[in-house]
Amino acid sequence: MAALRLWACGATFHIASAAALSCSEGELELGDTMLLLQTSPVRALGKDIVDEHAYAPGTCHPVCSNSSNDWRFLNPKSLVSIPPLIQAKVHKTAGSTLSRIILRLTDRRNLRTMDVVPQKPPNRYLGWPGPFPGDRPEDPPSHQYDTVALHSVCAPNLMRAYVRTSPTPFFIATLREPGAQALSAYNYLVVKSKHTTLSGDSWESHMRMVRQMPLSGPPCVPETDLETMSCKGWFINPQAHDLGWYQWVGANRDSDNNSTRVNEFLLMLDENFASDGGMVILTEYFDMGLLLLRRRLGLDLRELAYIRSRSEPYAITVSEQMRQEARDANGVDVALYAHYNRTFHRSWASEYAANGEELEAELEDLQRLNAELEALGRSVWP
Repeated sequence: MAALRLWACGATFHIASAAALSCSEGELELGDTMLLLQTSPVRALGKDIVDEHAYAPGTCHPVCSNSSNDWRFLNPKSLVSIPPLIQAKVHKTAGSTLSRIILRLTDRRNLRTMDVVPQKPPNRYLGWPGPFPGDRPEDPPSHQYDTVALHSVCAPNLMRAYVRTSPTPFFIATLREPGAQALSAYNYLVVKSKHTTLSGDSWESHMRMVRQMPLSGPPCVPETDLETMSCKGWFINPQAHDLGWYQWVGANRDSDNNSTRVNEFLLMLDENFASDGGMVILTEYFDMGLLLLRRRLGLDLRELAYIRSRSEPYAITVSEQMRQEARDANGVDVALYAHYNRTFHRSWASEYAANGEELEAELEDLQRLNAELEALGRSVWP
């Protein structure tokens, strides 16, 4: 029997997850999968039960449903130790799914995550779309965290200053085929979420903006309701944007077609993402990427089970012509993806040549665990 853990935000309590605690109230049979995960809902089932913006930082914390207040999810000594993890979280590339896996690894080991502090609009999270780490005057860098895994513009040296120095921090990012990523962003942010001030109401007007919009001026503009914003970083070479391209070359598009500058940028990224200290996972091969990550960090395969978050059905009819238009307008993203597509498949081929049968078995096991977790999520939140 697993005890029900709650997520306390002030006087409000939200179901969070099962935990192996001796709680006298709220007991709930959730099975071995949740006993293994033992973490908050946004980490485990991909459900946004707790809105991170609805409460002041530090006011939400896990509590048991009785007074035992044993907040540890699992004895860290029973888990393999992990290096500090730094995620370059890239929009609409399964970045939120990966983030929840990373934060779950952190939770289970009682490690410390760099959390959100209030930002001055239009910045949010860890300063995105402005420089990392945003407005954080009371939290200067002192190698005080174990994980960075929220939206920010990648700044490797600054990020290293906030995490432990030993063992060497491990960088990880997700990238997606640029045509598919651009259409996913348009579907989610423009069609469904109605961020239309920059883009207009049609694909044609959206693509005109992507091709022609200068980066001078504010990075985001208010929507008509004045409560939400539309941001250029969502749409203009958005994957390169999140990895720091426009902060590296300056807030302009003058270098977008400069192959020399783009190659220099890729070489700089390789120092962290194509070395012993990091990797890139492709959205199209997400499970295969998790298997490579498991082997790099020595993780239990069950720790990587997931429910894909923010997976939105398309509200538009998608065509190959639209994908190609998006690729043509986002040349830096195309070069970025082509580069890491090659590095990913080289890594997979090398690992497969040595351990092919094991990888095939692990892939089946991971997909089975994902299906079990998906079914569990439906049983708790139909």
